[in-house]
Amino acid sequence: MDNEYPTERPIPLKYFTTELANQLIDTKTSIDEVKGIATISGKRDGKYLSFVIEQRDHDEIQLDASDTFKRKSDYKEEIKRLHKMGLKQKEIALRLNMSQSFVSRLLNRD
Repeated sequence: MDNEYPTERPIPLKYFTTELANQLIDTKTSIDEVKGIATISGKRDGKYLSFVIEQRDHDEIQLDASDTFKRKSDYKEEIKRLHKMGLKQKEIALRLNMSQSFVSRLLNRD
């Protein structure tokens, strides 16, 4: 006997990322479908926003938003935290909407 109710189709990571990115301006995105992770950063209503989207087991999508800061120097603790989590400088830069060289400078100051 066939299942009476169709199974829900998972939302593809790329589709979800594109939909969110379309709501921002000056957008930067990075998608790694093998790892099931995407990062988006951009501007909305004059504020910088950044998101991490993870596609987990059972195709569950998890969205995490990073705090926004007024000055780039306010990012130092967040950059250190992300670096300790194993993110590369380029991934941190994309997530926080800044240059990789700025991330490198802040990490190498100490």
